[in-house]
Amino acid sequence: MTRRIQYMERRGSGLKKIVNETKGAGGNDGGNGGNLGGNDGGIADLPRTELIIDEIRKNSGITTKDLAEILGVSLRSVERELAEMKEQGKIVRVGSSRSGHWEVP
Repeated sequence: MTRRIQYMERRGSGLKKIVNETKGAGGNDGGNGGNLGGNDGGIADLPRTELIIDEIRKNSGITTKDLAEILGVSLRSVERELAEMKEQGKIVRVGSSRSGHWEVP
């Protein structure tokens, strides 16, 4: 479809061109890639690790799928972030991956 509306000179350039052209027309130019709203002191201003810790404190049995939906990122991004946080000792998984829960030391 992008080829039909002449937004694809080479493979992969169409989306970038569309994003750049919509910035001037009231598109999202908040600088955060469109994730979690603009820079207004809200949820987007907190580091992702702090958001994950807050969600774990609210619900220790939260799933990676739920975290991905809340944060507006991919499941793989959440898995990567959780692995890094576990390695740093910021969170601990107690029990199995299926029936366990998270703890913040």
